[in-house]
Parts: sequence; C-alpha cells; structure tokens
Amino acid sequence: MSESTQTALFEAIAKVTQAKPEEIALDTELDSLGIESLEIAELMFELEDRFSIDFPDEADITKRFETFKTVRDLANALNILIAEQKEA
Repeated sequence: MSESTQTALFEAIAKVTQAKPEEIALDTELDSLGIESLEIAELMFELEDRFSIDFPDEADITKRFETFKTVRDLANALNILIAEQKEA
C-alpha cells in the first residue's frame, strides 16, 4: 500500500469514527475504533468516493468486514479491490 493510499484510508476511518488519523495504525483493531454496521456502511461510501471504486455488493462487503480484525485487514482488501478495478 502506498503511503498516500494509507493516509487516505486513515483519514476515511477518522471521518467515520472519533479517532484522529494520527491515532490509527495498520495494527489498530477495528473494534477499538468503534466500527460497527452503521460505520461500515459510512466507511464503504467514503472509500468509494476517495478511491473512485465501487464495492461489488453491500451485503457481501458487510459480511467481509465481519472477518476483518485490524486496519491492515481492511487495507489488504482495499488494495485488492483497487487493483481489480484498475484492470477492468
């Protein structure tokens, strides 16, 4: 993940949570940020806007979010989605 992508991800997370971007790290647990179902939806929209991507299916991505434990898990999934949509 490039530094600018990581910074944008941290800013997006901060926008939908009470955290400050500088308080977020790749190893930060999502639970500690208070990310629940409403925040997941808000974060999805924020990431779509920031990265000009489309999540394939809200129900599917919400289910995937349940398996994410850390910001790194989210970052890895975001990188895959960005790469897939650049290729398309």
